[in-house]
Amino acid sequence: MLRFGSVYFNDSNIKILRKYVYLGLSYVLFLSIIFSLTLILFRNFISTFFYSSENLSGILLISGIILPFLTLIHIQRSLFKSFKLPATSNIASLNFILLITALFTLLIHYFNFSLNINRVYFIFLISTLIVFGLNNLIIIVQLINKNQNESQNFIEFDKIFKNTQSDFYILDILNYFLIWGSLYLMGMIISPDQLGIFNTLFWYIFAILIIPVTVDAIVSPEFAIHSSKKNDKKLSYFFSSGRKITYYLSIPLLIFMFVFADFFLNIIIGEMEIKYLIVCRILIITVLIEIIFSHMDSFLVMSGLQKQVRNLFIFTTLFSILTIIFLTNYYGIIGASFAFLTNFLFKNLILFFYFKKYYNL
Repeated sequence: MLRFGSVYFNDSNIKILRKYVYLGLSYVLFLSIIFSLTLILFRNFISTFFYSSENLSGILLISGIILPFLTLIHIQRSLFKSFKLPATSNIASLNFILLITALFTLLIHYFNFSLNINRVYFIFLISTLIVFGLNNLIIIVQLINKNQNESQNFIEFDKIFKNTQSDFYILDILNYFLIWGSLYLMGMIISPDQLGIFNTLFWYIFAILIIPVTVDAIVSPEFAIHSSKKNDKKLSYFFSSGRKITYYLSIPLLIFMFVFADFFLNIIIGEMEIKYLIVCRILIITVLIEIIFSHMDSFLVMSGLQKQVRNLFIFTTLFSILTIIFLTNYYGIIGASFAFLTNFLFKNLILFFYFKKYYNL
């Protein structure tokens, strides 16, 4: 959605853009509605079988209603990025919905209305609908204000869209597994308290990656636009500019965290064992590796090389499973952190190889 939406919007081909969005919606909503109906129709069974409780059916009902809207909001987020509105895209996010939910909940609590988990979930539903409606309004305004170009000299969007769908689904699943799957495997080997400490350090340190993710929201549409026009000069400019911004904002912070890792540990977990200090510094180096090689994966995907990235991620995910199991089993929490370092280094080195193979920027 982001790749082709950026191209069509930049070229003012709103007619093709609408067709592309409708086609995307038909695929995404079909899958989303299947999951929603499953949650709604089998909510009592899911509640008792998976959670050993009869009190979650109400939550599952509301979740089933919310799910299609969350899916649509995710598409809206991609459209905002395509429209070169990276700041606005933050509105189309789960975090913004949770913020509104929290504010509504605090307001209701302030006026002494009673709350329970079902009512909080209902507030979450209302917040989701508000964000969905607001996003639609912004999209309509953007399309109305855009001068339309009726030229039909564009790629066959429906054919390409259908041919690339599986690639992006696989990429998302592999990305999800690279983090959450690895943490799940660790949980089968190390103790719960060790896993809890690792998770705490992991998410605090990896939060720095919000910087390249934010920069990606700005430069990714440019990658799509200029790769479609084969404008290597512009591609080089936006790629190097994006990396410079990411480096300037991220690397000094990582150096500070590495030098003062002991102080950082005291604030977060209050533990000063040497193994936690080692874990902390290994994870900081892992994030540094991700920063150094930042924007290459989005560049390749936006340039139409998602199949190559998909194949890479399949291979690195299998490698990740083996390293997580082996190193965590033999070396505990330190081995787990080193496994993450090894996996991210391995993934990025192959990405770099692909990048240099297809582009010399």
